[in-house]
Amino acid sequence: MFTSKWLLIIRGMYEVWTQNAEAWTLREGSSLVTIRAYYSPALFDRERAADYLSVSPRKLDEIQAAGELIPKKHGSKRLYLRKDLEEFADRLPDWESR
Repeated sequence: MFTSKWLLIIRGMYEVWTQNAEAWTLREGSSLVTIRAYYSPALFDRERAADYLSVSPRKLDEIQAAGELIPKKHGSKRLYLRKDLEEFADRLPDWESR
């Protein structure tokens, strides 16, 4: 799961103790540190997309209806690309404190 770039950084700081497909256990001096590999999916269903944006599914429907997000279709499912969700979030205005 980790890329070779990560491995070079980790190996430069720690000694690799054990590894498997989802986690690395590293030793730094006498301490053991476990790093877990998580991935972010490329596509999100309605509920996960809403959660990713910190809005309700109903609000996500409103955002879609306004044309601000356009889902992909896979069979009967509508799926949102992670990059589209991130671009939507980046377009939101900054909070102005008063």
